[in-house]
Amino acid sequence: IIKLTSYKLNYIVILGSGLLYTSVFFYSLSLQNPTIQTIFCNTRVWLFSLSYDLCFGVILAKTWRVYYIFNNPKPKKKGVRDWHLLLIIFSIVAIDVVIILVGSTLPQSRLTSFQAVDGEHPQVVNEEGKVQRNYVYVCNKQIGTIIWLGVSFGYKGILQVLAIFMAFHTRRVKVKLLNESMETATIIYINSIIIVSLIVTEFTLPTHHNIYSALFGLGLLIEATLFVGLIFIPKMIRLYFDPQGDNIFPQNTTVAPATLTNNILDEKESSEVVLNLKKRVKELERQLVELK
Repeated sequence: IIKLTSYKLNYIVILGSGLLYTSVFFYSLSLQNPTIQTIFCNTRVWLFSLSYDLCFGVILAKTWRVYYIFNNPKPKKKGVRDWHLLLIIFSIVAIDVVIILVGSTLPQSRLTSFQAVDGEHPQVVNEEGKVQRNYVYVCNKQIGTIIWLGVSFGYKGILQVLAIFMAFHTRRVKVKLLNESMETATIIYINSIIIVSLIVTEFTLPTHHNIYSALFGLGLLIEATLFVGLIFIPKMIRLYFDPQGDNIFPQNTTVAPATLTNNILDEKESSEVVLNLKKRVKELERQLVELK
């Protein structure tokens, strides 16, 4: 069961979720030092984007593997190894790194901190009876920055659409432990709501520090827990009730479980699986003709 889930890729999910949890710290603090606050502004973007790409990249790569194997199978179709999935994850992260690097380098979009009136407590009356205005340091939102962040979030939206497409087309695959379309769809739908709420919070509530920190921190915590929970908990439950992996495959499958397991693990003999399935289809067609 563990081998079938490409467990090495799950380490990447743990790493990404850990970075998401860490980013909560940077989104929750608003310092009075403009230099340090500028560092925090840029660190937030890097941590959030990289952690999201690592977690969602694993889900997208695994979904693509199931889609590639079971959608339009061909006898000479090449197998998919874990290093292929790692290459997909690396490409997803690399593209976003380029987007962030360009945006954080150009002066027109570079994030800096500036002093703004506190939206929650704009002014108070001190003990001397004088009106005191309160200020907080927030990250700038100039036109170039908005375009840059829009491209970054748009890229993540494209990844979600691709994942939805492949998860929908692999929803009927019977090897449940390999097919994570249900978990993927759940992650995508909830994650989409969270991302929208984070975007609204980022662009409308930066001067309301307490509300901003609470909403952003809660969203990141839910997102990180969502990735870890839906990737690992279903597999832990299946492992508990089926430690030997005897019930992974349907009983009416025409291919021996051991053979299919080796094919999916090694991907060297996937063509044999396709040929066996085609033979079985021909047998069923012949029996249908006889019945008619």
